[in-house]
Order: sequence, then C-alpha cells, then structure tokens
Amino acid sequence: PDGQQVAFVRLSSRTGGEGPCRTYVKPVAAGLERLAGRCTRQGVTTRLNWFPEGDALAFAESVHLTSFASKIRRLDVRTGATTDLSNPPASIHGDRGGAVSPDGRTLAFVRLGGGEVADVYTQDLRTGRLTRITHNHEAAEVEWSADGRSLFVVSRQRGPLELWAYNPSGGGEPQRLIVGLQDVARPSAAPGLLAFTTLYTAQEIVRVAGGVETVVASGAAYRSVDVSPQGTVAFISEDPTLKLWLQPPGRPAQRLRDLDVAGARMLAFSPDGARLSLIGEVGDDSDIYLVDVASGAMT
Repeated sequence: PDGQQVAFVRLSSRTGGEGPCRTYVKPVAAGLERLAGRCTRQGVTTRLNWFPEGDALAFAESVHLTSFASKIRRLDVRTGATTDLSNPPASIHGDRGGAVSPDGRTLAFVRLGGGEVADVYTQDLRTGRLTRITHNHEAAEVEWSADGRSLFVVSRQRGPLELWAYNPSGGGEPQRLIVGLQDVARPSAAPGLLAFTTLYTAQEIVRVAGGVETVVASGAAYRSVDVSPQGTVAFISEDPTLKLWLQPPGRPAQRLRDLDVAGARMLAFSPDGARLSLIGEVGDDSDIYLVDVASGAMT
C-alpha cells in the first residue's frame, strides 16, 4: 500500500501451471522475492489486495478440495498464517475479488450465488455484519476509492460492463462513471485518479470530410454504417446486444434504439434521410425493417 513492495501469485511451470500456486512478496527498489503463502487449490490464481498496514493480503481461495466454492481469506505476509474473512453459505459458489477499505475496517467482495447471480457485499471486519450493495445480480469486480467514501463496481446493467460508484453504506442511487460502448475491468483508485482497462479490441468509426478525420465512435464491435444526405452517420454496435446509433455532424453519437432482431445488417438511409432500412432475422426468417429516424419506431 505504500508502494515499497509488490505481491504476486505464481504457478509452477514444471507442472504446466497445474500445481498449487504460491504467493510471493518482493521489494520494489531492491531485494529478493520471498515466499509468503501457498494456495490450497491446484491451478488456481487469485486477486491480491493489501491491508492498509502492509502486513497482510486479502485473497480468494477454495479451502475444500472437493468444492470450488471460495471464501475471502487473510494472509499474514510475515508468518504465512491464513484466517477466514468471509463465510459464504455452502449452497452458493462463494466469494471473490476481496478489497479492503483504506481504514482496514471493511471488506468488499463479489458474492456468487446460483446460476449467473453475482452481487457486491461489504462486511464489517470487527462485527462480521454484512451489507448488500448491489441488487442487479451482474457485478464483476469491486474496488474502494482512495478516501473510502465510494465503491467502484464493474457491473453489467445496460448491456456492456460499465463502471459505477456506490455508497459503501448501501444507501442512495449508484452513479455511472464511464459512458461508452466498451466493457471495462480491473478498476484501481488513487487520490484523485481512477484507472481501468477495456476488454475489447479497439474498433473505430471515423468521419472523413475535407481531409479531416473525426472519430464518431470507438471501443465496441460494429457491424454496419451508412451516411444520410444531411451528413448524419448511422451505425449498429454489438456490446453484446445490438443497438442503433445516430451521429449528426458536430454532435456526439446518440443511441436511437435497441434492436430486438438478430443479425441486423445492411443499414441504409432513405434518399430524404428520414428513414433507415436494415435486414434482420426473427427465428429462421430474414426480413427488411424500416426505422423512423425521428422517433426510432421500427416496422
């Protein structure tokens, strides 16, 4: 946490990455790496998160060899001793992605229920009290802000994986931080800064006029583009659901509507620019659909 040492997980190359993983700590400036702990499950790596004092790490581990259900544990990097932090019910898949608050008093993690259900919880490390933070069942990762006043949650709420800020107490409405077309992952916070990665190979739609290139949209998968006589660019994004977008000259792209047909393609404006045609599939049939540019109504 003070930037003086780094912790990492290593899988043995002698066993093809299938042996038990090991956790190491190494000084950043100089010095040798030191074995801090060993994993129970073979071939499994985990996210590591420092406690603010720098003497321990939070990590996820399946502690029973007959089950993949995981819990968040604490590893003392000086002694190698481990203790359980979370205690998920035996009927669920377990907990992952543990993140310790800057004051060291609260643990945030993603709890995996049955099926695809995944929500963020916080746990008071003194009393064990649990608080459910998200309720949309599609949380992927969680990280604390540097001041401990917000939880940054990667969650799929409106199509792609987006970055949201939540109140750690569980109250109020979340705030969407990143507005775009691409999935995000691995948020990391510092005072006044928030870093994250994007998961898609970058694609861009570019408007070229008078030798000047202007990026209309980037970061998602695109499958069809057309330009109206008035210069409005229409395109379809896939992230993963299909969406129809319009970008008038000099203005940002705006989503016109979601497309509830499969395989949407061959987007084309009418001569007056008032309508768009596209080919889509419902079941085994392919049809031509018309979309009103003003209202977004599709027939």
